[in-house]
Amino acid sequence: MRPARGARFRLGILLGVMALAGCTLGPDFTRPEAPAAQQYVAGHEPQFSARSGGVAQSFAPGTAAPRWWQAYGSTTLDAWVEEALAHNPDLASSQAALRGAEELLRAQIGATELPFASLTAEAAHERAIGLPDFGPPTALYKLYVGVLNVGYDLDLFGSVRRSNEAGLAEVEMQAYELQAARQSLAANVVATAIRSAALKKEVDLTGRLVELAEEQRDMTRQRFALGALPHRDVLEAMRSYQNAAAGLPALRAEWLRTRHALAVLLGRTPDDAPVDLDFDGLQLPPSIPLTLPSELVHSRPDILAAEASLHAANARVGVATANLYPQLQLDGSWGSESYQRSEFLRSPTTVWGIAAGLTQPLFAGGSLIGQERAANAQLEAARERYRATVLKAFQNVADVLRTLDEDATTLAAREDALEAASHFYLETRARHALGAQTALAELMSEQSWQAERLNQLESASARLVDSAALFEALGAPER
Repeated sequence: MRPARGARFRLGILLGVMALAGCTLGPDFTRPEAPAAQQYVAGHEPQFSARSGGVAQSFAPGTAAPRWWQAYGSTTLDAWVEEALAHNPDLASSQAALRGAEELLRAQIGATELPFASLTAEAAHERAIGLPDFGPPTALYKLYVGVLNVGYDLDLFGSVRRSNEAGLAEVEMQAYELQAARQSLAANVVATAIRSAALKKEVDLTGRLVELAEEQRDMTRQRFALGALPHRDVLEAMRSYQNAAAGLPALRAEWLRTRHALAVLLGRTPDDAPVDLDFDGLQLPPSIPLTLPSELVHSRPDILAAEASLHAANARVGVATANLYPQLQLDGSWGSESYQRSEFLRSPTTVWGIAAGLTQPLFAGGSLIGQERAANAQLEAARERYRATVLKAFQNVADVLRTLDEDATTLAAREDALEAASHFYLETRARHALGAQTALAELMSEQSWQAERLNQLESASARLVDSAALFEALGAPER
């Protein structure tokens, strides 16, 4: 028997009121407050680095512009970063995983927050056994069935909504992790390209030092043969040459490994590694905008990922709490059943049903209470992980900022030493041309000059690489 129209109307109103009355249990998420720190480093925070290479970097409050690597002044480097962002396989894998997570979340929301509907259609030809004393012992008949089933979880206490909230936060976390991966990839390409270019130049300078050590060995042998030097000087010259020659293969191998690493970052095979940059053509970024500590927590992607993880843990507390309360499920069906295909859709064959199921947990061996307590413990753990991520991010910025400042001081000292070694070599060469110095003295002065060139190169490379590390630490965008 069908309910009267007025009864159906009142039932609809009741269900609507119950849906509107549904609440969401558990704590609402609030973004954690930023630490009260006003600067990153202990003591005086540098505003300008020491002047070296003709440049004193400035660190003024601000936000780095997208494509920060363009400050190095190399169009080739710019192209490599763009190539890596487009073709790096690890990054592409993370992007595909994020798309999959987004689609699964859409499916979850659609399956849990919207009504469920399914259509069943069936046509059967069956044989039934009849009673032995009434009519024939068997009967053949056909059955036609078509039913539309509809179901809806009213989610009175927000278990479904909190679960979807947690799912959304987890997808956001994955998106921020992808953003962090993109920033890390850009910084790795810049740093690896700089190291490769510097190592190539180091290989050339070290090769020249090996040549000079070999010449010194030969000269020492000649002078020993003439009785001008003791044998221990020959042994020392041979030792110096062998040490210099032994270091060159390892340095060359490191350079080749760095080139191969750069190729893989770009999404290429190692045999397709690009030709190195001109190290001397690279510019030091003259200014690095220093994001304020209060703003870093809202811009650095690893902090934002930790915040999203905290949000998800917060929502899961609501899920566990809501599971302690009743769950209301509505189900309805409408369709037709008939033994005759011609009578299938006629009114007398119509069937329908309405059901409401209320489930209240009474005893579950303490599992529901345990799940709620576990969710609260996991929330506390997520809160501490977020705090640790913020502190480590601040430490990262402080360490790189102080290292970069020391890089400039070290490079300035190396440049002074290089200038002195250069003057000494030029003066010794001039005196040798006049006959006032021996050829061996000139050779040894060039060795000192080449060694200082090598030291200056290492310091200049470190300053360029650490500049990229600071951009990454500050969460500089790559787009």
